[in-house]
Amino acid sequence: MQEWILKHFPDLPISVSFVWIDFLDNDRFEMAKRAAGRIQDPRVKHFHDARDKILAGNAFANGLIRKHNGPAWDVYLFYAKGVTWDDTPPMPTIWWHQLSGNRRAHPKYFAKGKLPEKLHDTMHTLTGIPCNDTKKSE
Repeated sequence: MQEWILKHFPDLPISVSFVWIDFLDNDRFEMAKRAAGRIQDPRVKHFHDARDKILAGNAFANGLIRKHNGPAWDVYLFYAKGVTWDDTPPMPTIWWHQLSGNRRAHPKYFAKGKLPEKLHDTMHTLTGIPCNDTKKSE
């Protein structure tokens, strides 16, 4: 799923950031580095959020994750062109998650097993540009 936007919108001038969070027991920097190495695209920047800090996960959780329920992970945040970042991340223009419905995050943004379709529709909404492949479910 991490490469979906890049593959289907190869010419779109976007900036993509992947934050690899050590959240599961076996998550480590080495695993994040390997995963990042599989995504070769000049539009991408990779970051690692270590288990002992989880700075990005906690920063993004503000406003997305229900209070006192841990960091955000497995979320897809979209920002319209020109959105300004200050000390904390702004609320995304559109976002999706796969965090078990409404237990951790708002159910309105739960992808419900339709993440590729949600990503495609979001990209089209924000850019007005159709992807290069009409198959949304790859």
